[in-house]
Amino acid sequence: METFNIIQINPYLLRANLLTENDIISYMKYYSQQTQTSWCVLKTFKSNRYVIRKIYVCHHSGVNKVDKALNRKGKSKNCGCESKIDIKIKLTNSNTKKKDSYVKDGLPAIVKFENEHNHSICTAEALSFLRPTTDDNVRNQFEEYFNNGLGISESSSMHESKIELEYGPNCEQLANASINPKYRTVRFWYDRWKQIHLGPASGVGVIQVHKDDRKTLYLLFRAISEASTHELAMDSFNSAIGLISTSSNVINGNNIPLKYPKWILYVSKYWDRKEIWYQLKKASNINKEDIEELSDNIFKIKSENQNVYYEIDGSVGFCTCPKGKMGGFCKHQAAVYHHFGQAMPNLPPISVDARYSLAKLAFGQNVGPKSFYMPLFPELSNNHSLNQDINKESTIQSSENPVNSNDIHLANETQNEEIDEYENQIISLMTDNFKKYNRETSSAVLQKCIDRLKKVKSSRTWESFLSTAGSNITLRHRTRATIRVQPTTLSRRKPGITRGSKRLPVGRPLNSDKHKKFKRKRNLGVNVRLNVPNAKSHN
Repeated sequence: METFNIIQINPYLLRANLLTENDIISYMKYYSQQTQTSWCVLKTFKSNRYVIRKIYVCHHSGVNKVDKALNRKGKSKNCGCESKIDIKIKLTNSNTKKKDSYVKDGLPAIVKFENEHNHSICTAEALSFLRPTTDDNVRNQFEEYFNNGLGISESSSMHESKIELEYGPNCEQLANASINPKYRTVRFWYDRWKQIHLGPASGVGVIQVHKDDRKTLYLLFRAISEASTHELAMDSFNSAIGLISTSSNVINGNNIPLKYPKWILYVSKYWDRKEIWYQLKKASNINKEDIEELSDNIFKIKSENQNVYYEIDGSVGFCTCPKGKMGGFCKHQAAVYHHFGQAMPNLPPISVDARYSLAKLAFGQNVGPKSFYMPLFPELSNNHSLNQDINKESTIQSSENPVNSNDIHLANETQNEEIDEYENQIISLMTDNFKKYNRETSSAVLQKCIDRLKKVKSSRTWESFLSTAGSNITLRHRTRATIRVQPTTLSRRKPGITRGSKRLPVGRPLNSDKHKKFKRKRNLGVNVRLNVPNAKSHN
C-alpha cells in the first residue's frame, strides 16, 4: 500500500504529500479503511491557482438521496450527516515554496476535516452500509471464486468461511460490507463476470418470457409495489401469480402468469419479504385509543373495516384475526408493539433487545456487546430506551465479570480525574492573573474575550479556543467583505480564474444590462413612421 507523509497541524487540519488527483483517491481509500467510513465526492475544482481541489461528504449525508420518510427501497442511509473532508493540492513553484514552508518540504496538500458524524460508526448496521469498492482485493477474490465454478451463494459462503478462519467465528468483519459484501453486490459482480466470460444471459436456468407477455408481467408486478392498501396489494399479488383471473392477467383466454412457474416462484418470494414490513407500516394507521389493555400481555383491538374486536396475546405472539390464527405476524400485533412496545416471539428483529437476543441465541457466550447492535441513526423516541438497554447491559456485565468492569471504571475515572485537574489549573491561573493584572487590563480587551467565548457553540470551537487562547475565534462573519474592482478588470481575466470580486458601480455598463440605453437612429423617414424623435446631428 502506498505510504503517505502526513503532518498534523491541529485535530482538523493536515498537510500531506499528495501531488495528483490519483493520490487524493488513494488517500481517501486508505482513510476509509482505517476509519470504517465511506465518502462521496461532492465537488471537484480545477484552477490555475492550484492543482486540484476535492470536497468529500459522508455517504450518510442527504446528497443525492431522497428523504428518509419518502424512502421505499428498504433501509435508508440518509442521516443528514454534515461531515466533510476538503482536500486541496497547492501549486509547487518558487512563489509557493517561498510563502509556504510545507510546500518546500514536499507537503503541498491541505486536508481539512469537519468530521462530526451524527450517526454511529462501529455498529453492525453502520458497517453493513460500507461500500466494497474501497478495496479491490475483495472483488478480485470473488472473481477467483467465479473462475473456479462457484455461484453467488457458494462464493458468499466460501468467503464467510475464510473470514471466520482468519478473525474468529463471531467477528465484526462478518458485518462489515467492505470485507464481507452483501448478496446484491456479489450478484452484480457475478452478472458482470458472466457477461464478460460467458456472453449474454440465455439458455437453461433463465426465465424465457415471450416478448408479447413481458409488458403484462411488468404491469402485474408494478401493481403490487404501488398498492396503497394491504387489500389492494393482496389482490395484485393473487393476480400476478395467476391465482385469480382478472382483465390484467388474462389475454385471449390465457392466464399469462400460469405459463411461467419460475415467475410465480419469484413473485411469491418477493411477497413474503414485502408483507412483513408492510404490516409494520400499516400499524401506524391504527390509533392508540382503539387498543385496550386487558391484562398483562393481553390486548383488545378494534378492526378497521368491521365492528369486530380481536385479542392479542403478546407472550406467545397470537392474534384472533384470520392471519394471526395461522401464527403469522399481523398488523394488530405490529400496532401493539408500535404503541405499547410489547415484544412478541414472531416480531421481526427491529429493536436492539431483539437483535441482541437473536445474537445471543446464535453465538452463546461469545456474543458481542449490546451497543454493537444499535441502529445506525436511532429515533428520538427510542433514545431513552436504548440508553436504558446499554446501562442495563453494563450492569449485568459488571456483575458477571467484576474484574473487567473495575478496570474499565478505573480507566474512565483516571481520565476524568486528569480532565478535572487541568480544569482546576486553568481556573486557578486565570484567577491569579486577574488578581495581579486586574487594574492594568482594559475593558475593551475583556469585552473582546467575552465576545469570543459567546461564539463557542460546539466542542470543536471550544477546543480551538483553548488551544489558541481564543485568537482563532472570529468575532464577526464578513459575508460581504469582497474587493471592488474596475468593470473592465473582470473582462480581462483569463478563463478559469475566479470572477468573485464585485465591480464598482462606475464606468462602462455591462453588456447584459437590461436597462441599457440605445442610441436613436438618424433616419428621418423611419423615425416619422415609428413616431419617435429623430437623432440630432452635431455637424
